[in-house]
Amino acid sequence: MSGIIKVSEAVSLALHSVLYLARRGQGPVRTQEIADTFGVSVHHLAKVHQRLVRVGILRSNRGPRGGVVLDRDPAELTLLELYESMEGRLESGPCVFGRPVCDRHECLFGDLVSSINRQAREYFGTTTIGDLAKGWKGKEEESESESESES
Repeated sequence: MSGIIKVSEAVSLALHSVLYLARRGQGPVRTQEIADTFGVSVHHLAKVHQRLVRVGILRSNRGPRGGVVLDRDPAELTLLELYESMEGRLESGPCVFGRPVCDRHECLFGDLVSSINRQAREYFGTTTIGDLAKGWKGKEEESESESESES
């Protein structure tokens, strides 16, 4: 449906990567490590990281101990800011057929599309990486808790 907000692969990589860095804390992390963690292309992730460095969300350190680090406070970095750094302004049309005006009284979805988009924009605008980092369990934590429950 063209009227509903889409989350591209680049946005998804940016969100997951920044969340991973927020959970890891201080110190550079190699792009390869993050790509391996999520099973994604290191080349595509590197392009996403370059964009995030350009807009000041990440900082890149070169050299054998290099990698990327979060250059922003996760508690102040909203999902909306991350989304818009990758895709531009988050906009969505009211019509699933891509028309500039939706004739809702004839539409199967009524104002559902507009409502979903409003809720998504609100969530993205008020939720920070810090909020998500508090509740996110990475692979390391999941395997640790599985090991503890088996003992």
